[in-house]
Amino acid sequence: MSKDQWDEALRGKKMSTPTGKTIFKYQMPVQEQFSLNLPRGAEILRVADQGGMFWLWALVDIREPDEIRQFRAFKCGAPIPDDLVLDLLKYLGWAAIFVQQELALYIFEEISLTKQKATPEHSHYPLGPNLLSRISYEKDL
Repeated sequence: MSKDQWDEALRGKKMSTPTGKTIFKYQMPVQEQFSLNLPRGAEILRVADQGGMFWLWALVDIREPDEIRQFRAFKCGAPIPDDLVLDLLKYLGWAAIFVQQELALYIFEEISLTKQKATPEHSHYPLGPNLLSRISYEKDL
């Protein structure tokens, strides 16, 4: 079972105590590379900015043990490393903050080939040949 990740200082008083599947909101750091502890099998539903912070919502089963999930964030116009295998990134969405000007970051989860083959039906975006096809797809929605 996952340890309770609820942080009252950040989120306020806990209003309920779910015992199985639920949707939780997780704060993401504003960094180009980061990891989050999520219950095993968590399905990421969306990412967004809210109140000057970046957030991720996931459908989780709190009975599952936590696993570390890896993420990348890219600024528009910033270089993407040539050695990065883009087909091993799943585009999740974008979030923006204002620091003298708007800074938008495009958020991706690092996935393994095994995971990609095992769960393509859970992807909300096509597993196209490159990053640009995934960004274009969401923009057209």
